[in-house]
Amino acid sequence: MDANVAMALEADVAERGQRLLAIGENQWYDRKSSRVSAGTVARALTAFANAEGGVLVIGLRDGVEGIDSVSPKRQTAWRAAAVDLVRPAVRYEIREVDCVNDDGEPDRLMVIEIDASSMVHATGQDEVVLRTGGQSRTLTFAERQTLFHQKSPSVFEATSIDAAVDSVDSALLREFAAAAGFPCASAVLTDADVLDVLSARSLLDSDGRLNIAGVLLFARRPEAFLVQAQIRMTKYRGRVRGTGADQQIERDERFEGPLATQIAAASEMVDEVLPRRRALGSAGLFGPTPVVPEAAWREGIVNAAVHRSYADYGDYVRVDVFDDRIEIRNPGQFPGKWSGVDPGELRSYARNPRIARVCSDMSVGQDRGEGVRRMFDVMGKAGLPPPHYEQPVEMTRLTLWSDTADVPAESGLKPLTRRLLGFLRAEGVLSTGDVAALAGVSRPTAATHLRVLREAELVEWVGRSSTDPRAYWRVRGGDWKRLL
Repeated sequence: MDANVAMALEADVAERGQRLLAIGENQWYDRKSSRVSAGTVARALTAFANAEGGVLVIGLRDGVEGIDSVSPKRQTAWRAAAVDLVRPAVRYEIREVDCVNDDGEPDRLMVIEIDASSMVHATGQDEVVLRTGGQSRTLTFAERQTLFHQKSPSVFEATSIDAAVDSVDSALLREFAAAAGFPCASAVLTDADVLDVLSARSLLDSDGRLNIAGVLLFARRPEAFLVQAQIRMTKYRGRVRGTGADQQIERDERFEGPLATQIAAASEMVDEVLPRRRALGSAGLFGPTPVVPEAAWREGIVNAAVHRSYADYGDYVRVDVFDDRIEIRNPGQFPGKWSGVDPGELRSYARNPRIARVCSDMSVGQDRGEGVRRMFDVMGKAGLPPPHYEQPVEMTRLTLWSDTADVPAESGLKPLTRRLLGFLRAEGVLSTGDVAALAGVSRPTAATHLRVLREAELVEWVGRSSTDPRAYWRVRGGDWKRLL
Protein backbone atom coordinates (compact mmCIF):
# COMPACT_ATOMS: atom_id res chain seq x y z
CA MET A 1 0.00 0.00 0.00
CA ASP A 2 1.21 3.51 -0.83
CA ALA A 3 2.82 4.98 2.31
CA ASN A 4 0.74 8.17 2.21
CA VAL A 5 -2.47 6.18 1.80
CA ALA A 6 -1.53 3.90 4.69
CA MET A 7 -0.92 6.87 6.97
CA ALA A 8 -4.14 8.57 5.88
CA LEU A 9 -6.15 5.44 6.69
CA GLU A 10 -4.63 5.43 10.18
CA ALA A 11 -5.43 9.12 10.77
CA ASP A 12 -8.18 10.36 13.09
CA VAL A 13 -11.65 9.69 11.75
CA ALA A 14 -12.38 13.43 11.47
CA GLU A 15 -9.31 13.93 9.22
CA ARG A 16 -9.25 10.63 7.35
CA GLY A 17 -11.40 11.56 4.36
CA GLN A 18 -9.69 14.89 3.73
CA ARG A 19 -6.24 13.34 3.97
CA LEU A 20 -7.16 10.65 1.45
CA LEU A 21 -8.66 13.31 -0.80
CA ALA A 22 -5.44 15.34 -0.67
CA ILE A 23 -3.32 12.46 -2.00
CA GLY A 24 -2.85 12.61 -5.74
CA GLU A 25 -3.88 9.56 -7.72
CA ASN A 26 -0.76 7.59 -8.65
CA GLN A 27 0.55 4.20 -9.68
CA TRP A 28 -0.87 2.53 -6.57
CA TYR A 29 -3.84 4.72 -5.56
CA ASP A 30 -7.17 5.60 -7.15
CA ARG A 31 -10.39 7.05 -5.75
CA LYS A 32 -13.96 6.99 -7.04
CA SER A 33 -17.23 8.77 -6.33
CA SER A 34 -20.01 7.03 -4.41
CA ARG A 35 -21.97 7.17 -7.71
CA VAL A 36 -19.44 4.94 -9.49
CA SER A 37 -20.75 1.91 -11.40
CA ALA A 38 -19.62 -1.65 -10.76
CA GLY A 39 -18.16 -1.70 -14.28
CA THR A 40 -15.91 1.27 -13.51
CA VAL A 41 -14.80 -0.40 -10.28
CA ALA A 42 -13.95 -3.56 -12.24
CA ARG A 43 -11.88 -1.51 -14.68
CA ALA A 44 -9.84 0.00 -11.83
CA LEU A 45 -9.31 -3.39 -10.18
CA THR A 46 -8.19 -4.90 -13.49
CA ALA A 47 -5.69 -2.10 -14.07
CA PHE A 48 -4.10 -2.54 -10.63
CA ALA A 49 -3.93 -6.35 -10.91
CA ASN A 50 -2.25 -6.14 -14.32
CA ALA A 51 0.33 -3.68 -12.94
CA GLU A 52 1.76 -3.64 -9.40
CA GLY A 53 -1.38 -3.81 -7.27
CA GLY A 54 -2.88 -0.85 -5.46
CA VAL A 55 -5.71 0.63 -3.41
CA LEU A 56 -9.09 1.90 -4.59
CA VAL A 57 -11.10 4.11 -2.21
CA ILE A 58 -14.81 4.63 -2.99
CA GLY A 59 -16.67 7.60 -1.54
CA LEU A 60 -14.34 10.42 -2.59
CA ARG A 61 -14.78 12.78 -5.50
CA ASP A 62 -14.44 16.57 -5.25
CA GLY A 63 -15.14 16.15 -1.56
CA VAL A 64 -15.75 13.45 1.05
CA GLU A 65 -19.07 11.90 0.00
CA GLY A 66 -19.00 8.66 1.99
CA ILE A 67 -21.04 5.60 1.03
CA ASP A 68 -23.76 5.47 3.70
CA SER A 69 -26.27 7.04 1.30
CA VAL A 70 -25.58 4.38 -1.35
CA SER A 71 -28.07 1.53 -1.70
CA PRO A 72 -27.05 -1.90 -0.40
CA LYS A 73 -27.60 -3.27 -3.92
CA ARG A 74 -24.96 -0.97 -5.43
CA GLN A 75 -22.50 -1.66 -2.61
CA THR A 76 -22.96 -5.39 -3.18
CA ALA A 77 -22.24 -4.87 -6.89
CA TRP A 78 -18.97 -3.08 -6.01
CA ARG A 79 -17.96 -5.97 -3.77
CA ALA A 80 -18.71 -8.54 -6.45
CA ALA A 81 -17.04 -6.64 -9.31
CA ALA A 82 -13.66 -8.36 -8.88
CA VAL A 83 -15.33 -11.75 -9.38
CA ASP A 84 -18.32 -11.06 -11.62
CA LEU A 85 -16.83 -8.49 -14.00
CA VAL A 86 -13.13 -9.45 -14.26
CA ARG A 87 -11.75 -12.48 -16.09
CA PRO A 88 -10.06 -14.24 -14.42
CA ALA A 89 -11.07 -12.92 -11.00
CA VAL A 90 -8.50 -10.83 -9.14
CA ARG A 91 -7.29 -11.24 -5.57
CA TYR A 92 -8.49 -8.44 -3.31
CA GLU A 93 -9.46 -7.43 0.21
CA ILE A 94 -12.35 -5.10 1.06
CA ARG A 95 -12.93 -3.16 4.24
CA GLU A 96 -14.91 -0.14 5.30
CA VAL A 97 -13.40 2.67 7.34
CA ASP A 98 -15.12 5.42 9.28
CA CYS A 99 -14.91 9.02 8.13
CA VAL A 100 -16.69 12.38 8.42
CA ASN A 101 -18.35 13.55 5.21
CA ASP A 102 -18.56 17.10 3.85
CA ASP A 103 -21.79 17.68 5.78
CA GLY A 104 -19.96 17.00 9.03
CA GLU A 105 -21.80 13.71 9.58
CA PRO A 106 -20.32 10.30 10.42
CA ASP A 107 -19.96 8.16 7.30
CA ARG A 108 -17.89 5.36 5.79
CA LEU A 109 -15.50 4.79 2.87
CA MET A 110 -14.98 1.51 1.03
CA VAL A 111 -11.31 0.53 0.68
CA ILE A 112 -10.39 -2.19 -1.82
CA GLU A 113 -6.79 -3.44 -1.85
CA ILE A 114 -5.73 -5.38 -4.96
CA ASP A 115 -2.70 -7.65 -5.28
CA ALA A 116 -0.38 -7.60 -8.28
CA SER A 117 -1.15 -10.64 -10.40
CA SER A 118 1.02 -13.05 -12.37
CA MET A 119 -1.80 -13.34 -14.93
CA VAL A 120 -3.33 -10.93 -17.44
CA HIS A 121 -6.87 -9.86 -16.51
CA ALA A 122 -9.62 -8.41 -18.71
CA THR A 123 -12.91 -6.65 -17.96
CA GLY A 124 -16.33 -8.01 -18.90
CA GLN A 125 -16.00 -6.04 -22.16
CA ASP A 126 -12.75 -7.92 -22.90
CA GLU A 127 -10.62 -4.83 -22.31
CA VAL A 128 -7.16 -5.30 -20.84
CA VAL A 129 -6.42 -2.27 -18.68
CA LEU A 130 -3.07 -1.32 -17.14
CA ARG A 131 -2.35 1.17 -14.37
CA THR A 132 0.27 3.62 -15.62
CA GLY A 133 1.11 6.54 -13.35
CA GLY A 134 -2.20 8.02 -12.22
CA GLN A 135 -4.27 6.58 -15.08
CA SER A 136 -5.87 3.28 -16.06
CA ARG A 137 -5.18 2.80 -19.77
CA THR A 138 -6.80 0.34 -22.19
CA LEU A 139 -4.12 -1.59 -24.08
CA THR A 140 -4.04 -2.15 -27.82
CA PHE A 141 -3.85 -5.69 -29.17
CA ALA A 142 -0.07 -5.41 -29.62
CA GLU A 143 0.32 -4.08 -26.08
CA ARG A 144 -1.80 -6.94 -24.74
CA GLN A 145 0.54 -9.41 -26.42
CA THR A 146 3.51 -7.68 -24.85
CA LEU A 147 1.88 -7.82 -21.43
CA PHE A 148 1.24 -11.55 -21.84
CA HIS A 149 4.91 -11.92 -22.77
CA GLN A 150 6.00 -9.97 -19.71
CA LYS A 151 3.70 -11.71 -17.24
CA SER A 152 5.25 -15.11 -17.89
CA PRO A 153 8.69 -14.28 -16.44
CA SER A 154 7.09 -12.11 -13.75
CA VAL A 155 5.91 -15.36 -12.17
CA PHE A 156 9.53 -16.11 -11.30
CA GLU A 157 9.81 -13.52 -8.53
CA ALA A 158 6.71 -15.06 -6.90
CA THR A 159 8.17 -18.59 -7.04
CA SER A 160 8.47 -20.40 -3.71
CA ILE A 161 11.95 -21.03 -2.40
CA ASP A 162 13.23 -22.93 0.62
CA ALA A 163 13.76 -19.83 2.77
CA ALA A 164 12.24 -19.46 6.22
CA VAL A 165 11.11 -16.09 7.55
CA ASP A 166 13.89 -16.19 10.16
CA SER A 167 16.40 -15.59 7.34
CA VAL A 168 15.08 -12.02 7.05
CA ASP A 169 17.29 -9.07 8.00
CA SER A 170 15.03 -7.64 10.72
CA ALA A 171 16.75 -4.23 10.80
CA LEU A 172 16.29 -3.78 7.06
CA LEU A 173 12.67 -4.92 7.24
CA ARG A 174 11.97 -2.43 10.00
CA GLU A 175 13.60 0.32 7.91
CA PHE A 176 11.30 -0.62 5.05
CA ALA A 177 8.23 -0.72 7.30
CA ALA A 178 8.98 2.81 8.48
CA ALA A 179 9.52 4.08 4.93
CA ALA A 180 6.29 2.45 3.73
CA GLY A 181 4.23 3.84 6.61
CA PHE A 182 3.39 0.63 8.46
CA PRO A 183 2.14 1.45 12.00
CA CYS A 184 4.25 -1.35 13.52
CA ALA A 185 7.50 0.35 12.46
CA SER A 186 7.70 2.51 15.57
CA ALA A 187 8.56 -0.46 17.79
CA VAL A 188 10.53 -3.71 17.64
CA LEU A 189 8.86 -5.93 15.04
CA THR A 190 7.13 -8.96 16.50
CA ASP A 191 6.89 -12.22 14.58
CA ALA A 192 3.33 -11.28 13.65
CA ASP A 193 4.50 -7.85 12.43
CA VAL A 194 7.14 -9.46 10.21
CA LEU A 195 4.53 -11.71 8.61
CA ASP A 196 2.11 -8.81 8.17
CA VAL A 197 4.70 -6.59 6.45
CA LEU A 198 5.95 -9.34 4.14
CA SER A 199 2.43 -10.47 3.31
CA ALA A 200 1.34 -6.91 2.52
CA ARG A 201 3.86 -6.82 -0.32
CA SER A 202 3.16 -10.40 -1.52
CA LEU A 203 6.60 -11.64 -0.45
CA LEU A 204 5.41 -14.91 1.13
CA ASP A 205 4.15 -18.13 -0.44
CA SER A 206 1.03 -19.99 0.67
CA ASP A 207 3.06 -21.82 3.35
CA GLY A 208 4.36 -18.61 4.91
CA ARG A 209 7.88 -18.93 3.50
CA LEU A 210 9.72 -16.27 1.52
CA ASN A 211 9.28 -16.26 -2.23
CA ILE A 212 12.14 -15.23 -4.54
CA ALA A 213 11.25 -11.53 -4.36
CA GLY A 214 11.23 -11.71 -0.56
CA VAL A 215 14.65 -13.37 -0.52
CA LEU A 216 16.19 -10.83 -2.90
CA LEU A 217 14.82 -7.90 -0.94
CA PHE A 218 15.13 -8.90 2.71
CA ALA A 219 17.15 -12.09 3.26
CA ARG A 220 20.43 -11.48 5.06
CA ARG A 221 22.28 -13.52 2.39
CA PRO A 222 20.20 -13.81 -0.80
CA GLU A 223 23.20 -15.27 -2.62
CA ALA A 224 22.91 -18.39 -0.44
CA PHE A 225 19.62 -19.12 -2.22
CA LEU A 226 20.21 -17.41 -5.58
CA VAL A 227 23.83 -17.38 -6.76
CA GLN A 228 22.98 -14.85 -9.48
CA ALA A 229 21.90 -12.24 -6.90
CA GLN A 230 24.91 -9.94 -7.16
CA ILE A 231 26.33 -6.90 -8.92
CA ARG A 232 29.87 -7.01 -10.32
CA MET A 233 31.68 -3.67 -10.66
CA THR A 234 34.89 -3.44 -12.71
CA LYS A 235 37.09 -0.37 -13.25
CA TYR A 236 39.24 -0.45 -16.40
CA ARG A 237 42.27 1.70 -17.09
CA GLY A 238 41.73 3.66 -20.29
CA ARG A 239 39.09 2.90 -22.91
CA VAL A 240 39.47 -0.80 -23.70
CA ARG A 241 39.16 -4.01 -21.68
CA GLY A 242 42.13 -5.81 -23.12
CA THR A 243 42.70 -9.55 -22.88
CA GLY A 244 45.25 -11.81 -21.24
CA ALA A 245 48.43 -9.94 -20.32
CA ASP A 246 46.96 -6.76 -21.80
CA GLN A 247 43.92 -6.75 -19.55
CA GLN A 248 43.35 -3.26 -18.15
CA ILE A 249 41.47 -4.06 -14.90
CA GLU A 250 42.25 -1.74 -11.98
CA ARG A 251 39.53 -2.93 -9.58
CA ASP A 252 37.05 -5.78 -9.71
CA GLU A 253 34.53 -6.31 -6.91
CA ARG A 254 31.28 -8.21 -6.37
CA PHE A 255 28.48 -6.89 -4.18
CA GLU A 256 26.05 -9.25 -2.50
CA GLY A 257 23.39 -9.01 0.21
CA PRO A 258 19.85 -7.60 0.02
CA LEU A 259 19.11 -5.78 -3.22
CA ALA A 260 19.13 -2.29 -1.68
CA THR A 261 22.51 -3.03 -0.09
CA GLN A 262 23.96 -4.23 -3.41
CA ILE A 263 22.78 -1.11 -5.22
CA ALA A 264 24.14 1.22 -2.54
CA ALA A 265 27.55 -0.50 -2.42
CA ALA A 266 27.97 -0.64 -6.20
CA SER A 267 26.92 3.01 -6.51
CA GLU A 268 29.42 4.03 -3.85
CA MET A 269 32.25 2.34 -5.75
CA VAL A 270 31.23 3.91 -9.08
CA ASP A 271 31.21 7.31 -7.43
CA GLU A 272 34.68 6.60 -6.06
CA VAL A 273 36.34 5.43 -9.30
CA LEU A 274 34.50 7.45 -11.96
CA PRO A 275 36.89 9.92 -13.64
CA ARG A 276 36.25 13.60 -12.96
CA ARG A 277 37.04 16.84 -14.74
CA ARG A 278 37.16 20.41 -13.49
CA ALA A 279 33.95 22.21 -14.42
CA LEU A 280 31.44 24.79 -13.22
CA GLY A 281 29.04 23.16 -10.77
CA SER A 282 25.41 23.89 -9.90
CA ALA A 283 26.54 26.14 -7.02
CA GLY A 284 28.37 28.41 -9.47
CA LEU A 285 31.83 27.24 -8.39
CA PHE A 286 34.48 25.32 -10.29
CA GLY A 287 35.31 21.89 -8.95
CA PRO A 288 35.67 18.20 -9.83
CA THR A 289 32.64 16.99 -11.80
CA PRO A 290 31.95 13.35 -12.85
CA VAL A 291 32.39 12.83 -16.60
CA VAL A 292 28.97 11.11 -16.60
CA PRO A 293 26.15 12.71 -14.54
CA GLU A 294 25.47 10.89 -11.30
CA ALA A 295 21.70 10.94 -11.81
CA ALA A 296 22.10 9.03 -15.08
CA TRP A 297 24.42 6.26 -13.96
CA ARG A 298 22.61 5.73 -10.65
CA GLU A 299 19.34 5.33 -12.53
CA GLY A 300 21.02 2.87 -14.87
CA ILE A 301 22.24 0.69 -11.99
CA VAL A 302 18.86 0.75 -10.24
CA ASN A 303 17.01 -0.18 -13.43
CA ALA A 304 19.41 -3.02 -14.16
CA ALA A 305 19.17 -4.52 -10.67
CA VAL A 306 15.43 -4.06 -10.16
CA HIS A 307 14.16 -5.01 -13.61
CA ARG A 308 16.67 -7.70 -14.64
CA SER A 309 15.65 -11.29 -15.31
CA TYR A 310 16.44 -13.25 -12.16
CA ALA A 311 15.40 -16.45 -13.93
CA ASP A 312 18.82 -16.42 -15.61
CA TYR A 313 20.94 -18.33 -13.09
CA GLY A 314 24.14 -17.95 -15.09
CA ASP A 315 24.55 -14.19 -15.11
CA TYR A 316 24.33 -11.08 -12.96
CA VAL A 317 24.37 -7.30 -13.28
CA ARG A 318 27.73 -5.97 -14.51
CA VAL A 319 28.88 -2.36 -14.22
CA ASP A 320 32.06 -1.49 -16.14
CA VAL A 321 33.69 1.94 -15.75
CA PHE A 322 36.11 3.23 -18.40
CA ASP A 323 37.77 6.62 -18.74
CA ASP A 324 35.23 7.68 -21.36
CA ARG A 325 32.04 5.76 -20.52
CA ILE A 326 30.07 3.53 -18.20
CA GLU A 327 28.58 0.24 -19.42
CA ILE A 328 25.78 -1.45 -17.47
CA ARG A 329 24.65 -4.93 -18.50
CA ASN A 330 21.84 -7.07 -17.11
CA PRO A 331 20.14 -10.36 -18.03
CA GLY A 332 16.80 -9.92 -19.83
CA GLN A 333 15.54 -7.51 -22.45
CA PHE A 334 12.95 -4.76 -22.66
CA PRO A 335 9.43 -5.99 -23.49
CA GLY A 336 8.26 -5.74 -27.08
CA LYS A 337 10.29 -4.24 -29.90
CA TRP A 338 11.86 -1.09 -28.50
CA SER A 339 14.42 0.50 -30.81
CA GLY A 340 16.50 1.81 -27.89
CA VAL A 341 16.42 5.34 -29.35
CA ASP A 342 13.14 7.03 -28.41
CA PRO A 343 12.19 6.60 -24.72
CA GLY A 344 8.66 7.72 -25.57
CA GLU A 345 8.17 4.40 -27.39
CA LEU A 346 9.03 2.36 -24.31
CA ARG A 347 6.07 0.75 -22.55
CA SER A 348 6.18 0.54 -18.77
CA TYR A 349 5.81 -3.12 -17.87
CA ALA A 350 7.67 -4.22 -14.74
CA ARG A 351 9.26 -7.66 -15.00
CA ASN A 352 9.47 -7.80 -11.19
CA PRO A 353 6.52 -5.76 -9.85
CA ARG A 354 6.96 -6.86 -6.22
CA ILE A 355 10.63 -5.90 -6.23
CA ALA A 356 9.92 -2.62 -8.03
CA ARG A 357 7.21 -1.69 -5.53
CA VAL A 358 9.34 -2.30 -2.44
CA CYS A 359 12.33 -0.46 -3.93
CA SER A 360 10.07 2.50 -4.66
CA ASP A 361 8.83 2.48 -1.05
CA MET A 362 12.45 2.53 0.11
CA SER A 363 13.33 5.35 -2.33
CA VAL A 364 15.82 3.07 -4.08
CA GLY A 365 13.93 3.68 -7.32
CA GLN A 366 11.14 6.02 -8.35
CA ASP A 367 7.85 5.65 -10.19
CA ARG A 368 8.00 2.84 -12.70
CA GLY A 369 8.40 3.84 -16.32
CA GLU A 370 10.26 7.09 -15.69
CA GLY A 371 13.83 5.86 -15.21
CA VAL A 372 14.84 5.54 -18.87
CA ARG A 373 13.20 8.84 -19.81
CA ARG A 374 14.98 10.52 -16.92
CA MET A 375 18.37 9.26 -18.12
CA PHE A 376 17.77 10.64 -21.61
CA ASP A 377 16.75 13.97 -20.09
CA VAL A 378 19.77 14.17 -17.75
CA MET A 379 22.28 13.31 -20.48
CA GLY A 380 20.68 15.80 -22.86
CA LYS A 381 20.78 18.64 -20.34
CA ALA A 382 24.46 17.88 -19.71
CA GLY A 383 25.18 18.21 -23.43
CA LEU A 384 26.22 14.56 -23.71
CA PRO A 385 25.26 11.83 -26.20
CA PRO A 386 21.95 10.12 -25.35
CA PRO A 387 22.01 6.79 -23.49
CA HIS A 388 22.96 4.05 -25.92
CA TYR A 389 20.92 0.82 -25.56
CA GLU A 390 21.64 -2.51 -27.21
CA GLN A 391 19.78 -5.79 -26.72
CA PRO A 392 21.87 -8.81 -27.71
CA VAL A 393 20.40 -12.25 -27.02
CA GLU A 394 18.68 -12.25 -23.60
CA MET A 395 20.63 -9.22 -22.39
CA THR A 396 20.37 -5.44 -22.20
CA ARG A 397 23.47 -3.24 -22.41
CA LEU A 398 23.41 0.48 -21.60
CA THR A 399 26.35 2.75 -22.45
CA LEU A 400 26.62 6.26 -21.02
CA TRP A 401 29.28 8.23 -22.90
CA SER A 402 31.23 11.10 -21.38
CA ASP A 403 31.97 14.35 -23.18
CA THR A 404 35.55 13.14 -23.67
CA ALA A 405 34.42 10.00 -25.43
CA ASP A 406 35.29 8.87 -28.91
CA VAL A 407 31.55 8.71 -29.63
CA PRO A 408 30.50 6.02 -32.12
CA ALA A 409 29.81 7.05 -35.71
CA GLU A 410 26.06 6.85 -35.15
CA SER A 411 26.02 9.95 -32.94
CA GLY A 412 25.73 12.14 -36.05
CA LEU A 413 22.79 10.22 -37.50
CA LYS A 414 19.28 11.58 -37.76
CA PRO A 415 16.81 10.29 -35.14
CA LEU A 416 14.93 8.06 -37.60
CA THR A 417 18.18 6.58 -38.91
CA ARG A 418 19.30 5.75 -35.36
CA ARG A 419 15.88 4.27 -34.72
CA LEU A 420 16.23 1.88 -37.65
CA LEU A 421 19.69 0.90 -36.43
CA GLY A 422 18.16 0.12 -33.04
CA PHE A 423 15.60 -2.20 -34.63
CA LEU A 424 18.34 -4.08 -36.46
CA ARG A 425 20.31 -4.50 -33.25
CA ALA A 426 17.25 -5.80 -31.44
CA GLU A 427 16.15 -8.22 -34.18
CA GLY A 428 19.47 -9.32 -35.71
CA VAL A 429 18.36 -9.43 -39.35
CA LEU A 430 15.46 -7.66 -41.09
CA SER A 431 14.31 -7.13 -44.65
CA THR A 432 13.69 -3.60 -45.91
CA GLY A 433 9.96 -4.25 -45.60
CA ASP A 434 10.34 -5.47 -42.01
CA VAL A 435 12.26 -2.34 -41.06
CA ALA A 436 9.64 -0.12 -42.69
CA ALA A 437 6.82 -1.90 -40.85
CA LEU A 438 8.52 -1.64 -37.46
CA ALA A 439 9.28 2.05 -37.94
CA GLY A 440 5.88 2.88 -39.41
CA VAL A 441 7.37 4.47 -42.54
CA SER A 442 7.19 3.75 -46.25
CA ARG A 443 9.53 1.23 -47.83
CA PRO A 444 11.36 3.91 -49.90
CA THR A 445 11.92 6.00 -46.76
CA ALA A 446 13.30 2.99 -44.90
CA ALA A 447 15.58 2.15 -47.84
CA THR A 448 16.98 5.70 -47.91
CA HIS A 449 17.92 5.61 -44.22
CA LEU A 450 19.31 2.09 -44.48
CA ARG A 451 21.63 3.25 -47.26
CA VAL A 452 22.90 5.99 -44.93
CA LEU A 453 23.69 3.33 -42.34
CA ARG A 454 25.49 1.23 -44.94
CA GLU A 455 27.59 4.21 -46.05
CA ALA A 456 28.53 4.75 -42.40
CA GLU A 457 29.62 1.09 -42.29
CA LEU A 458 27.19 0.38 -39.47
CA VAL A 459 25.05 -2.16 -41.33
CA GLU A 460 25.39 -4.36 -44.38
CA TRP A 461 22.98 -5.70 -46.98
CA VAL A 462 23.09 -9.43 -47.69
CA GLY A 463 21.54 -10.73 -50.91
CA ARG A 464 22.29 -12.19 -54.34
CA SER A 465 20.69 -9.38 -56.32
CA SER A 466 18.53 -6.29 -55.90
CA THR A 467 15.46 -8.45 -56.53
CA ASP A 468 16.43 -11.26 -54.15
CA PRO A 469 13.30 -11.90 -51.98
CA ARG A 470 15.49 -13.36 -49.24
CA ALA A 471 17.79 -10.35 -48.97
CA TYR A 472 18.18 -8.78 -45.55
CA TRP A 473 20.03 -6.15 -43.54
CA ARG A 474 22.16 -6.82 -40.49
CA VAL A 475 24.45 -4.89 -38.18
CA ARG A 476 28.10 -5.22 -39.13
CA GLY A 477 31.23 -4.89 -37.01
CA GLY A 478 31.79 -1.19 -37.62
CA ASP A 479 32.70 1.88 -35.56
CA TRP A 480 29.98 1.35 -32.97
CA LYS A 481 31.70 -1.85 -31.79
CA ARG A 482 35.26 -0.54 -31.83
CA LEU A 483 35.52 0.02 -28.09
CA LEU A 484 33.47 -2.93 -26.85
